[in-house]
Amino acid sequence: MGCTSDCMKCILNIFNVLYGISGIVLIVFGVSLLQSANIVQLYIIIAMGAINLIAAILGCCGICHEHVCMTATYSLFILSSLVGQIYNKIKPASTDEIKKIIRSTIKAVWDEELKTPGAMDSTQKSLKCCGLDGPTDYQRNGRFVLPASCYPDDVSTAGHAFFNVGCVTASENKVFSLAKYQTSSEWGVIAVTAVLFIFSIYLVFRFNSRNKRYRY
Repeated sequence: MGCTSDCMKCILNIFNVLYGISGIVLIVFGVSLLQSANIVQLYIIIAMGAINLIAAILGCCGICHEHVCMTATYSLFILSSLVGQIYNKIKPASTDEIKKIIRSTIKAVWDEELKTPGAMDSTQKSLKCCGLDGPTDYQRNGRFVLPASCYPDDVSTAGHAFFNVGCVTASENKVFSLAKYQTSSEWGVIAVTAVLFIFSIYLVFRFNSRNKRYRY
């Protein structure tokens, strides 16, 4: 392999390690938030993390062993990621649509809370919120003593400050803060992904060309 190919292999493997780490981080982040709110976007985050991790493993193995099939599969993963990123940039999900999903998800947990007290505990502790739209939701449903999970210290005692924000608003803030962070770094990620795809395709042709030479 030439110097150019060796440099590309080195660069790709460095990014593969970062890809793998980012995949693990996304999976852990998504799973941790699932405990508080079962939102569709969180499943997408977990899926993205899994794809990144699988792509990183395929990339490292394929490039290190100069395996054409593995490297080509890795290229397809990178291309899929690139297409998804560009599509998301061109046509992002509407704010209203996301809000509807969040409300319906939290509402389902709240309805369960009304039937089985304690169903909202995990959500309220994680998001630091109380009720569907606020603490008064409990009072409107005849529960004048707030659950312990509505308090920072998890102790429902008079005199303690409780969470004033509702869980729908708290969940929206969490999701939109993540979306804002993603938006600020999207173009950089798209550029890096495009470079990775070009490098990986180049190596696929190089590996294939080398294998053909060895056959003759």
